[in-house]
Amino acid sequence: MTLGGNKVFLDTNIWVYAADASDLTKMVAARQLVNRVRLENRIVVSVQSLGEFCNVTTRMYKRDFSKVWTALKMLEGFEVVSADAETIAFALDIAEKHKIAFWDAMLVATASEAGCTTLYSEDLNHNQVISGVKIMNPFIEE
Repeated sequence: MTLGGNKVFLDTNIWVYAADASDLTKMVAARQLVNRVRLENRIVVSVQSLGEFCNVTTRMYKRDFSKVWTALKMLEGFEVVSADAETIAFALDIAEKHKIAFWDAMLVATASEAGCTTLYSEDLNHNQVISGVKIMNPFIEE
């Protein structure tokens, strides 16, 4: 899979799989993706994803807060973006137009506003393009 020189946005599930060994196949795929795009310093992550990562790893996986903090260290140096009222309005439009969940639309809107051309996620339709952002599921073999 060629990534080119554009910025990429990684959904929360990529970070969760990269940090958790309960599904080794997904962990390896997630880590390979992160390492590939990390080398090119093109990763964008949202405040929303950081919060979701902390929530999932502490509540679902019962990780200690100190271990979650250590896992968050893998995100250091990446561009971190947040949403504002305009982003929320944009996300509402995306959710309505594309019939997707609001929180997924927030990720697309945030990625689009950050200038990302690709969003890696398993939660949306593979190869779909929304607002100039191509959705790629890194767990699908092509």
